[in-house]
Amino acid sequence: MRRAWPGDTFGGMRAVKRWASGDPGAIGDAALGIAAAGLIAVAAWGSPRLIGSEPIAGPTWLRVLLPLLLGVPLVLRRRAPLLMWVAAWAGITLLCLPDRNLVRGLALMAAIFSAAYSLGAHASFRRALAGLVLAAPLIGVFGHMGELTLSFSQGEAGGKSAAELAFLQLAALWLAGVLVRARRQAVALAARNAAMQRAAEQAAAAERARIGRELHDIVAHHLSVIVLQAAGTRASGKPAGPSLEKIE
Repeated sequence: MRRAWPGDTFGGMRAVKRWASGDPGAIGDAALGIAAAGLIAVAAWGSPRLIGSEPIAGPTWLRVLLPLLLGVPLVLRRRAPLLMWVAAWAGITLLCLPDRNLVRGLALMAAIFSAAYSLGAHASFRRALAGLVLAAPLIGVFGHMGELTLSFSQGEAGGKSAAELAFLQLAALWLAGVLVRARRQAVALAARNAAMQRAAEQAAAAERARIGRELHDIVAHHLSVIVLQAAGTRASGKPAGPSLEKIE
């Protein structure tokens, strides 16, 4: 039995193996996670105006954790989408509650929008729905507080409208991911059915060929026996009737 590595639980070992094997999906996920983490790090430590983001205020530990919670988990968006989603909302919670930062701008929007789409596109429907339901109260709370605007606009939408708009934006991306996953599964199912049909046809053709070979061998064997017996009777010198000659 294969020994279970601790990293397998979170998909880390398999993600590394896929990356090492040149899997385009794993390489793309890694690039997305690194880019998102880099944008958030710039917003937290550099000049957020360079990327059109709100400045992130807070203690050093918060600015260190944000790229790790909002950006890096995107590396696992295919392997562990629900874990990625939970990590992203843990980062949003830390961002909003202690220092009342606004979730707005390119860096944060890229991370949370990518997470919403990835949850719908790569998690099972039950897990994707559970993730959206779990995030809904946080979207409502932070939206009513005016912190979760998810907009490039510098003006702040108020209360209920901000919460509804944020939820609609994330739900739309989540739904787009669900539809893409459903389409991908339908294509895969059609391809699998076509492959099974081809395999069945090939098996039937192989069986017909096998039966034909067996019939040929059986008939050839019996005919050979008849010819030999008839020839042996004639060679023995005993009278051979016309029927024996016909058999030969």
